[in-house]
This record gives sequence, C-alpha cells and structure tokens, in this order.
Amino acid sequence: MLRPTDGSQVHGKWLRSVASVRFYTGMVQSSTKFSPLEIALLRELQTQLRTDAADLLARQLQRVNLVQRHANGREVCCYSLERGAVSRDPRLQFPADGLEVQLATITFSCPSSERNWVAKFFLVQGFFFSILFDAPPGEILRCDAPRIERVQINCDPMQEGTLGADARRVAVNPQLPSWISQVSNSISEVYEPLNNDSRNRLLQQLDVKLPEDYIELIERCDGLTVGDWTVLGLTQIYAIHQPQGDYYLLAELHGFGVLTVDPRDGLLYYFSYDESDPLPVGKQFSQALLTVQRLSIPG
Repeated sequence: MLRPTDGSQVHGKWLRSVASVRFYTGMVQSSTKFSPLEIALLRELQTQLRTDAADLLARQLQRVNLVQRHANGREVCCYSLERGAVSRDPRLQFPADGLEVQLATITFSCPSSERNWVAKFFLVQGFFFSILFDAPPGEILRCDAPRIERVQINCDPMQEGTLGADARRVAVNPQLPSWISQVSNSISEVYEPLNNDSRNRLLQQLDVKLPEDYIELIERCDGLTVGDWTVLGLTQIYAIHQPQGDYYLLAELHGFGVLTVDPRDGLLYYFSYDESDPLPVGKQFSQALLTVQRLSIPG
C-alpha cells in the first residue's frame, strides 16, 4: 500500500534513502546481504564503469548493511546504518548528485528462466541506492552467474550538472491553462517552466506517453499547488514500483492518494492511500484531477 507524504514535496526514492528505515519494517523484505544475483550484477556494473567510478561504487557498497526489497523484490534499496540511522560519508559521494540519477541498465538471462531480464541501477544524491528489476525476480535470485546480454551506462557518475528539482525557482506572473481554475482558484507554489532543451531532454529520458493537457501545463510551469492537489513538474516525476509494473506519479491529492500514468498505454490511474487496487480515470489529466477530487473530498 502507498503511504502519504504528509504534504512534504520530496522525491520518493530520496525520502526512502534518508528516512528512518524502522518506518518500513514489516512492509518489506529486509536482509543484511545482497542476493547472489544482485552481487553478480553489481560486479558486472563495476567492470563497465571507469576506474575511479568503479572504485567509489565499491567503497559505497562496502558500507551497505541493510538491503530492503519492495514490490515482491522488484525494487532493491540499499542502506548504510549507524546506530539505526542512515549514515553517508560525504567523501564517498559521486559528483553526479542529482535527486535521482539512473546510472546503468543491464539486460541479462539466467539458466533457470527462459526470458531476458532487465535491471536498472540508480543513484540518489550521489550515492548508490537501488536496483529495479522489470519483474519480480524471486525465481532467479540465487543465480550467481547470469549471462550478460547488454550493459548500458546511462550517465557518467563522475560528471556534475545533473538537472534536479532542487534547482527550481518560483514563477512570477505565470500564464496557466484556463482549465486550472476548474480544479481550484487557490493556486500557489508555481515554479518557472524549464527551457525547451531541458524539457525535451527530460521527456526523452522519461520515455512515457504523458497526457496532452499535462504537457500543456509543464510548458508554462514546472509544477504547482492547486487547491488540495500538488502537481509535479518534469523534474519531480518518479516511478512508483508495484508488483504488476511501474506507474509514474504526476500529482498528489493531499492526504488521499496519488494520480499516476501507466507508461505502457498512457492511461491515468488513481492510487488511494486506503485502497490496494488502482482506479483507472481516463487519459485526460485535467478531467482526472476533477474526477478524483469529486470521489475523494466530500461536498
């Protein structure tokens, strides 16, 4: 089940990477060690990185003493703890210190499975944090010699300049789409839109079919709060990982749930904090906001 963010506008992976891990105990599978498969993939990743990056990654991994697995093992999150709290050594931080940076993608196969698998590797604020499998990997976790089909290094972790949400600035006199006023006349925390190059680059990286009226909105601002909704800008969008697949979070209705898009078909889904099954709400972003608002907020 998803958990509310209590109104704090923080990135999901970042929140998990720095929050007290006791908050998640009982909700996920926890271990002090990586599985044989995870170890093999991490070793392969190190061989593909430049020498200084591979050395830094190895030193970060040596400090990991808690491994948590979410969404039936699809997402593997790594922590270094001291006295029960997350601890990070700034001397080990990668220069690519964005809020979330996809480091690499590995396509592989295992003798016990007929299909190819995909694992993505992520940094959060310059520290290795997670592995994301394209499906629950329970049947292959003991595979210690996967056949590597392809390795793609998605960024150089030794290079600075990753675009992140922390660089946003509040907009002055924003010109918003007219449909915004149908959601609410209470509008605040409107952020300046990205320039065309940055916006197009992020859209390419996401590779998700976003609603046309959402794209219209982000051309005029990079996120805002309208009524009880916080709408995320492109620099804030992130995936939430469910056993059935990934959904990209576009907006949060404070205290009630989140509005997401399925990258496979562009359909919008609402995840209530009180329900386990997502509710399909069409492909029009503005109409989905209004529909969910009517269903969730009395009156």
